[in-house]
Amino acid sequence: KNVVYYGMELSKDYCDVVNHYFKKTGIKGECFVGDLLQSDLNFESDVCFVFKVLDSLEIFKLNFSRELLKKINSKFIVVSFATASVRSKIKFKRGSWFVRILNELGLKYKSFEIGDEIFYVIKKFK
Repeated sequence: KNVVYYGMELSKDYCDVVNHYFKKTGIKGECFVGDLLQSDLNFESDVCFVFKVLDSLEIFKLNFSRELLKKINSKFIVVSFATASVRSKIKFKRGSWFVRILNELGLKYKSFEIGDEIFYVIKKFK
């Protein structure tokens, strides 16, 4: 009951949909328009979810994931990557570069797969 959700999305239209859903269901939360590549992330949270976005951001800015992990002020971060193409369902290995970054930063993590997605649960603070 004391949970508040915050979301960030590039698309105002998507934020409008999420905010409408929050209001309709009585969920405390807000989705705001923002660009992870430009944001300072000046807020704290217990858990931060970063689903299927890091591969794309790495195309725009190499090693951005390392910077982002340092900036996120959460006890836990949950990151996911697709493990198969949506259209062709071709399987591919994801996350080896990400695991290297986690190890270099000394972050503890566990991983698991559900369907065509791999998740990394990262413990940010002791």
